[in-house]
Amino acid sequence: MFDRYLTEANDLPKHAKECMKSGWDEERAEMILHKSARLLSQAIAMQHMSLLAVDQLGNTYLVREELKLHFSRKLRRLLLEGDVISVEEQKRILKGLDYQFMNKDKIASLLVDACEECEELLVKAGRKYRLALSIDGNDVRALYNWGLALFFLVQLIGYWTRNSI
Repeated sequence: MFDRYLTEANDLPKHAKECMKSGWDEERAEMILHKSARLLSQAIAMQHMSLLAVDQLGNTYLVREELKLHFSRKLRRLLLEGDVISVEEQKRILKGLDYQFMNKDKIASLLVDACEECEELLVKAGRKYRLALSIDGNDVRALYNWGLALFFLVQLIGYWTRNSI
């Protein structure tokens, strides 16, 4: 079962990135990434010291963060340029949400939620890479990816610090 979970989850983050790049099908990418995280979590429950499973789960969290960050950028754009953006574009940005009841306060609330989820995903990814390094201290990919997660987290915190003053 462990090998099956790893094999099935292996290409899912790449597939989600393809969905994101080809028209940003966010809902499909989100479903794919949830499936990947579920499969990898099950694999880690079976073999909690599997370097491959831990690394892959960290990568899945990073890709989900990228997806949420993209959504948060669209929400920021909507808040800043909402009066300039066409109604069709606003509906596309808020796809899947009840557009009729959206106002600036609701959009701001969605933005805060998206950024908090980005932060949570970066922390989770960082923890997985730290675990991977505890399994194999020479895992250069885990070290690099942990650095990326920390870098993105600092950027996210910096954005909120600059814009909340």
